[in-house]
Amino acid sequence: MALRKDLEALATALGIADRVHFAGHQLNPYPWMQHARLFVLSSTHEGLGIVLLEALACGTPVVSVDCPGGVRDIMHGELSAYLSEMTPEALAHRVDTTLDAGRYTIDERWLDAFSPTQVTAKFLQEPPDS
Repeated sequence: MALRKDLEALATALGIADRVHFAGHQLNPYPWMQHARLFVLSSTHEGLGIVLLEALACGTPVVSVDCPGGVRDIMHGELSAYLSEMTPEALAHRVDTTLDAGRYTIDERWLDAFSPTQVTAKFLQEPPDS
């Protein structure tokens, strides 16, 4: 709770308190994602980055740092334009340019490789000869 008070004080000091919401834990984050203008992932490491897929499935554009892990498994092709280097300045720039360009359209094909049918098919494939 002390961190929240510090963050609220910082938002006030920065003059953005009227635009910052401290919603706390949400049992269902999807309505929040669906109504967001942009989902931003700023992890220093991310497994697959399922949260990126969840945001895209909600129809919300994403921006992510190019961190180690599976982010590039999702953020490739057209989506690679929404990756940034792992610095606060680079991420802020990517967020600003993405918001300035307006909401981009989500291509359902970006999610196809992660559908249950595709994942199951890949899992059941015989391993390549060694």
